[in-house]
Amino acid sequence: MQPTLKCVEALEYFKQEFGVHIEVTKMWRAMKEAKQLVEGNERKQYAKVFDYAHELLRSNPRSTVKINTVPSPEGPPQFQRLYICLAGCKKGFVAGCRPFIGLDGCFLKSAFGGNLLSAVGLDGNNHIYVIAYAVVDIENKDNWKWFLTLLHEDLGDYIQNGWNFMSDMQKGLIPALQEVMPGAPHRFCVLHLWKNFTKQWKSKELKGIVWQCAKSTTVAEFEGHMAHLKTINCQAWEYLNKWPKQAWTKAHFSTTPKVDNICNNTCEVFNSRILQYRCKAIITMLEEIRSYIMRTMAARKVKLSGKPGPLCPVQYKRLEKEFHFANQWTPIWCGDNMGLRYEVHMWGNKVEVNLGEWTCTCGVWQLTGMPCRHAIATITHKGGKPEDMCHEWLSIEAYNKTYQHFIEPVQGPQYWAQTQYTHPVPPHKKVQRGRPKKNRRRSVDEDNVTGHKLKRKLAEFTCGRCGQTNHNIRSCKNIGVPVRPKKYVAPSTSNEDDHLLSQDEQALNEAEEAAAHVQQDPVEINLSQPHLSQDSDMEVPATIVPPIARNKLAITRAKKRKVADKDDAEN
Repeated sequence: MQPTLKCVEALEYFKQEFGVHIEVTKMWRAMKEAKQLVEGNERKQYAKVFDYAHELLRSNPRSTVKINTVPSPEGPPQFQRLYICLAGCKKGFVAGCRPFIGLDGCFLKSAFGGNLLSAVGLDGNNHIYVIAYAVVDIENKDNWKWFLTLLHEDLGDYIQNGWNFMSDMQKGLIPALQEVMPGAPHRFCVLHLWKNFTKQWKSKELKGIVWQCAKSTTVAEFEGHMAHLKTINCQAWEYLNKWPKQAWTKAHFSTTPKVDNICNNTCEVFNSRILQYRCKAIITMLEEIRSYIMRTMAARKVKLSGKPGPLCPVQYKRLEKEFHFANQWTPIWCGDNMGLRYEVHMWGNKVEVNLGEWTCTCGVWQLTGMPCRHAIATITHKGGKPEDMCHEWLSIEAYNKTYQHFIEPVQGPQYWAQTQYTHPVPPHKKVQRGRPKKNRRRSVDEDNVTGHKLKRKLAEFTCGRCGQTNHNIRSCKNIGVPVRPKKYVAPSTSNEDDHLLSQDEQALNEAEEAAAHVQQDPVEINLSQPHLSQDSDMEVPATIVPPIARNKLAITRAKKRKVADKDDAEN
């Protein structure tokens, strides 16, 4: 079975293997029928959504499956939305994952369209962990509010558990989150913010300052970058200053979840993993997503089983990077009775480390739950181990607690129980003109990808003829411009001929050294006024040889004449 087989490839296959010529429309209809036999009829699968929900609740007790329909007086109800939160995902997230949830939505590419909403977390090894997902007819405030309300009921009180959220600026998501969980910490994806920023300001310097502000871990560092931005462009500063600081810069992030992410990569990774499923019929797609989550959880349970050490492998790697910089810092005890407060120095920089409260002036320890370079220098100075002072959410123990829960297997459609609910019909979809688009819409700053590889980006280089950028001397179109001379390298003199150096030759060497320190003045190139060189009758432009190169050329010719005279004298 080849699910990616194209119509043109099928035509060529029948032509080469069987010598049969088939019409394109006939082959297209045949492949459509074959796809329906394998993946199921898209319209008929909507009639089985209640049977599928019943099977999920039977096989995975204490799961949450909700279906909403729109009643119709003239016929069966119309499907509106479906929410799924499996018991294994729910329990595993609460048991060992950090209280950080990414929210995002993506388009479905089936015949009836729709959107897939998802809530994704992070485990102790920084792997994505799918918590819940839903199929809705359209992405708006009402559907997001419905999704977040059910998610809140499944995970518990957001204040007591300290849930933190991150998302793009999705349609209706921000006001819906404020209504369902008012006051919950909510971060914005800085990449999305940066793309909107670059639509108005194209300067590379301004683009870099946005990331510098977002990555600042102290208030003073953040304010310094913002002040620098204000001196460059006041309008750009006003645009960034209008966003709440606790939503996009590390300096103002909540330190509860022990996550310093500034981009919503968790949901982006999940959307890319299920890309091949989003074009299938609704039940087939939901089963593929459930099967993917089940396989992933089972594989990760085995992956780190029996691993030594208190930390997960990814956290160990991050700690090793900080170890490299910790050797440059020197801790000095301040004299407190407990011996826990230190002043750490490096080249005039000073920070305060408190081993009792697990804090540092740089803010990295509080934000990530892992000792920073200053704290590592202090801990090793006292003879301790930095891995013992990491947060418990980063440990192997928390990782194992997450994956001790699993998803129960589900039976095939032929074994499902028939429910008494009225079979719903698929939602209406507004058909647009032209062929449906399946590729993701790329932003302005992204490059078009041909195949599976990005186009190589070369560094800026300079032409050796004219001095302009982005081409070399072979492709240079400025034919009339002379080739720039290469740097002169003086010939080496053997030790046997040192006694033959005369006063004139020493004077020439001194003149060469003096010419090397002469600052070259800008010369105006004028190719229309040639003149005769002193050593040749050939006409050359007046500015072919700059002043420094003329001195070197004269020195070289003088040395050649000296060598020739010496050879004549010996003969």
